[in-house]
Amino acid sequence: MSIKPFLISLYCAFGSVVCHGQTLYDLSDVYLKNADFNANYDHAVGETGNVAQQICELPGWNKDFSVNYTIAGVYQIGTNKTFNGAKVPDKAFDGTTSGGVLALSTGWEQALKYYQTVTLPAGNYTMKSAFFNGSDKSSGISLMAWLPDGGTPVKSSLTSFSVDNWTEDIVHFTLTETTTGRIQLGFQAPESRGSANVTEQKDGRLALKELSSEDVLTNDSAAWHVIFNAEKSLYRFRNVATGHVITYDTHTSSMRTGEASGATDDALFHLMRGRKDVVDGSSVRGYWIIHNDGSENPKVMSAENGSTLTTATYNLGNDATAQRWLILDKNTMESIEMQAKKDYSKQLDDYLDLVKKLRSTPHREDIAGTDKAFDDGLEAIKSRRLTVTSAGKLSRLVAEAHALAYNFLSHVTPLSKYEPFDLTFMVMNPGMDQLNGWTGKPALNHSSGEFYQATFDFNQTISNLPV
Repeated sequence: MSIKPFLISLYCAFGSVVCHGQTLYDLSDVYLKNADFNANYDHAVGETGNVAQQICELPGWNKDFSVNYTIAGVYQIGTNKTFNGAKVPDKAFDGTTSGGVLALSTGWEQALKYYQTVTLPAGNYTMKSAFFNGSDKSSGISLMAWLPDGGTPVKSSLTSFSVDNWTEDIVHFTLTETTTGRIQLGFQAPESRGSANVTEQKDGRLALKELSSEDVLTNDSAAWHVIFNAEKSLYRFRNVATGHVITYDTHTSSMRTGEASGATDDALFHLMRGRKDVVDGSSVRGYWIIHNDGSENPKVMSAENGSTLTTATYNLGNDATAQRWLILDKNTMESIEMQAKKDYSKQLDDYLDLVKKLRSTPHREDIAGTDKAFDDGLEAIKSRRLTVTSAGKLSRLVAEAHALAYNFLSHVTPLSKYEPFDLTFMVMNPGMDQLNGWTGKPALNHSSGEFYQATFDFNQTISNLPV
């Protein structure tokens, strides 16, 4: 099957489903509706501006996700409309300048999936799609897959996308009898542990940009003077690069920057320190940045989806992490970076030890070449580990190791039910040394939790379990 272009801040083009024996037959239009995204554009040529948040319906496809703060929609090739700051390419994967692409933008491990249910006759099949990566990050997970009802799924192994280029994705599967199942396409953002920094854009907008500590130290647009107004006991934030100050725009309920001269009290903010340390072993805490309108429910600076800076109604709860911001000087930032590198390094070492045990469990390949792909991927991670210098790059290696193990487990079967793959590592705090990851708050002593004379529901949700 062919499914045309796919954008994932990243664009996706589902190119085709092809049945092949001695001859290749493109069956996309036979079994799929809207296989090429060449109609029903949500944003067409001639449009301008940027989309920060929008989930559009995709005719013919079923949406299989619940988040509503990301971006999904069909954009016509050549439109000047951007999404989350990413530009739509001028040409499709096949080099043409007409048609459309499905634009997907998400973060923080969120998965955007669409599917159609089809019934296919016996045969050998090839699914093709192409991704255009309009972001500056290359990691991610293609969710293109054949998901038969009651059978073994066949999923894409694509976890890296060339920046500012099209990347083709191909999945092969064989059916020995007529089978009903799902043709799925989509994209999942990798595990992200980087830091999103508040930066000033040329038009005065504030944006979140993921930067390493090294980049922050050389990027004045991400550096701010924090100035205390002793008369009013409020704070002002002035950008080092431009001298502009952060101002709350009462007309749009948004944060932006403006000239320091003539700035009103809307450029002065309360700072409220959080009650929880953000890094183990450190006293660093986040701050609410609060508009000083004197109301009981003021607006605060907030983050959505790890990529969009917005405002929200003040929430004093510890779980309102999107409303709290770290204000760091050079020494504190370098200290956190050093601790983060130490933590990620240990995570990677521990996880690599676990996946080696998975590999040694007696098993058979459901797809030929799975063991070699796993071994090659593991060696690549270990090799790159030797040259990694930042916490952000280490965190991406951890995410790649997780994806490697997931792909391996999805394509192998243990030889004996008495010697299965041990997936206990997917449970957070399985030994109950602490309660992080678990719902409920029992009394915890000696790795035992007690609910005394109470009805309780004690559980945790595990994501990305292999089939």
